[in-house]
Amino acid sequence: MKRILFLSAVLLSGCSTLFREAKKDLILVNAALSDDNVEITLHDSFIRTYKDRATIRLKLTVEKAGKRPHPAFWDGDFHMAGQSPAIGLPVVAEIANAASEEDAIDRIHRAEASGKPIRVAGSWRLWSEHAGDAEEYQGTKLNSTMSSS
Repeated sequence: MKRILFLSAVLLSGCSTLFREAKKDLILVNAALSDDNVEITLHDSFIRTYKDRATIRLKLTVEKAGKRPHPAFWDGDFHMAGQSPAIGLPVVAEIANAASEEDAIDRIHRAEASGKPIRVAGSWRLWSEHAGDAEEYQGTKLNSTMSSS
C-alpha cells in the first residue's frame, strides 16, 4: 500500500510539472502566432528607478481577485488585478504556490471588498500577457482595470 501511495505521489508530481510546462509553451505559441502589437510607453524616471531592481514595493488597490488559488497541478498561484499610482499602469499580481497562504488570501479579499490599498512587494516584470494592439502610456489616468478585461 505504501508503495502504491508513493508511486501515485511521484506520478501526480510529474503530471503537474508537465502541465505547468505545457501552459508556458501555450503562452509562447500564442504570442508567436499573434500578429498584434502592444506598445507600452514608460516614464524615464520609472526606468531609471527600476532598471536594475528585481523587486518592487508599492500600494495596490485590488479591484479583482480570484476566489481561491489555482489547483496545484495548474500552477498553484493566486491572481489579483488592480492599480498602483507608483506604476501608473494596470497591475496584475500573484502569490506563487498560494494554497498554504490562507491569511494573505483573506487579506486580499478584504482589500478587494473595501477598496483600500494594501502594501505588496515582490518580483516585478512588464509583460503583456494577453496580446492585442493596445497602446499604454504610463501615468495616464486609469479607469477600472476590470472594465477593459
